[in-house]
Amino acid sequence: MKLYKTLFIRVKKIIHFLKQRVGPLTVAGIIFVSLLIGALLSSLIDDMLNTQFFDKIGRIFISLAMIFIVLLIPTANSKYTKALTTISHKSYLFFIFFVGLFIWFAVSQVIMLIPSIDYNKVFVDNNVNIMFTIYGILTIIWFAYQLVFTKELCILRKHIQLYTFIVTVLQLFVFNKYSNFQYCISVLIITYTYIQYLFEVKTIELEKK
Repeated sequence: MKLYKTLFIRVKKIIHFLKQRVGPLTVAGIIFVSLLIGALLSSLIDDMLNTQFFDKIGRIFISLAMIFIVLLIPTANSKYTKALTTISHKSYLFFIFFVGLFIWFAVSQVIMLIPSIDYNKVFVDNNVNIMFTIYGILTIIWFAYQLVFTKELCILRKHIQLYTFIVTVLQLFVFNKYSNFQYCISVLIITYTYIQYLFEVKTIELEKK
């Protein structure tokens, strides 16, 4: 759990740094404005030179600006931050839905920036598989965070058992029609098996204290 604790502490420090004010703007605001200026300059240079290179650079700046601002939304309001760090069904669903939506958007933007990748074939045709992958990663992150900063393992165990049941039922009877069954089930098995491993690690740590 030390690895996760170090990771979460560093993320908190980064968020705190981005919120620091430098004149009228925060650090996050300066980065966002800089990306927009980069996109504008690239567009102006492209108009003067009439080359595709700077047009692509400008699109990259715009995409990065959109990804950056979208990923910052959950941390912009202290109520959202607090909701993400409490043990409740509301916290879990909020984290999975909103953060998952932001990552979904970021992944789609990144794929669109890579010319060698067929966007429709890779992203659109595999949207349910991608959704399950994002769900698995975010579920691990949420439970890892709670396990690092809490000792209420009984409550967390009830949560993971309920979520395992609900998502498995949804996969079997709803999403099975629109996805690769073996892949999605594999993601769920890996996700919940790894979380159980984290529970065991946390239990051992508490017993040593």
